[in-house]
Amino acid sequence: MKNVLRLYLDSPSGLAGAPVLDFVLRDRRGQVLRRGRAALEELREQGLARAVELILPPDLATATQIRIPAVSAARRTAVVNSAVEPLCLSPLEQVWVACGRRLETGLADVAWAERAHLLALGGQARAAGLSVSGVYAWSERHAQDRAGQGDAVLVSDCSLLMPDMAAQGGQAVFVRLALWGLAAVLAWALVWQQQARSLRQEVRSARTQMEQSLRQALPQLPVVVAPLVQARQHRDALLGEQGGAPALFDRLLLGAAAQWPSLEGRVRALNFKDGALGLVLASDAALEPAAADSELQWQAGDSPRELQLRMRKAPGAGGQP
Repeated sequence: MKNVLRLYLDSPSGLAGAPVLDFVLRDRRGQVLRRGRAALEELREQGLARAVELILPPDLATATQIRIPAVSAARRTAVVNSAVEPLCLSPLEQVWVACGRRLETGLADVAWAERAHLLALGGQARAAGLSVSGVYAWSERHAQDRAGQGDAVLVSDCSLLMPDMAAQGGQAVFVRLALWGLAAVLAWALVWQQQARSLRQEVRSARTQMEQSLRQALPQLPVVVAPLVQARQHRDALLGEQGGAPALFDRLLLGAAAQWPSLEGRVRALNFKDGALGLVLASDAALEPAAADSELQWQAGDSPRELQLRMRKAPGAGGQP
């Protein structure tokens, strides 16, 4: 717990009408560290206004003791309000009632004040940058504490601090949580944007490679717009010219891929004519002879980078150079 700065208000207008204030600064054990009179701005500059208790002037709040039965916390508020209502000069809905702990004798400190006055004081405290931890009605024990009659004066624990008066702290927590949530959303959005950008680059790179491969394989195309579609259309047209040869083309293509896996990624052009599959490679290639039981045979073309694949005409026939 931090040191507590207790401020004594003399004016009904609260902090607004107080150029200087009497104060008592106590440590977490309740021992007096400083006592004096100073302007609020001076106390705030010294860093003493982090936990503040406000002591109301006598005409702003009423304090007394009442006897209450030992009831549950849920019923205690109703019991206290019933005991205080006959003592109030204002309707009960216009006042804020606070009750301290119940003693063994059944007595408990109670205090009440006008809600409007407390809310106005809370607004002044927020405007002054004070973190109010308690608001107390004036009592003789506070008079002794203010006058310095002993360093360990016990005062009532019956605080009139309304939840709305501490709204600044709640709002600050809400704002911090909102900022953290916004930062998390922005971080996620940045990660997603980066991943989307990387994916777009990969797609663009793959498309570029497809276009380059298609241009190399089919240099006669005037323009490449949809590489996969154009390659499929060219394949269908090429097979159509062969009249019922799609099955043979597929057998040659699949057989070559199974027989020579090293060709993957090295073929730059294909042609199919007279039942032979022609391959144009990206570099010189020395293919191993086909297995004896293979249905394929190959022969070199006009250059070391050109190969022709055919189906064997008869089992055991050799077509390799």
